[in-house]
Amino acid sequence: MPRRLRGSKILPTRSVWISGNCFIPMPFLVSDQLRARSRTPEAGQGKDRHDDSVIRKQERAKQALLDMLRQAREEAGVLQADLARQLGRKQGFVSKYELGGRRLDLLDLADICDALGISFTDFAKRFDEKRRGR
Repeated sequence: MPRRLRGSKILPTRSVWISGNCFIPMPFLVSDQLRARSRTPEAGQGKDRHDDSVIRKQERAKQALLDMLRQAREEAGVLQADLARQLGRKQGFVSKYELGGRRLDLLDLADICDALGISFTDFAKRFDEKRRGR
């Protein structure tokens, strides 16, 4: 049984790697001082709300990019496997970036635009407009 500090509460357990191949559940202790400190404005409570809005904005932009990539491929009448072949990649590469499981770098995005026969700069402008909500 873990030692309990004065003014602390035992929270749900977390698994801790001990040795060999086993995880052993261990209770997670949080003292009253830490809980009180996390409630103060100095702990960045306002910053968290700002961070959440930034994260939501980035997620919307990411989803807009994924939708635009899929739409561009479908409008060109190209299957994922055909696009992957043109890029010299496997079909899973196209599937993963369209589903958001893989990030693309700028060179990959330019290659995709070339393979679909669309202008990279026009694609980037359309994305920027969609991202900004115009």
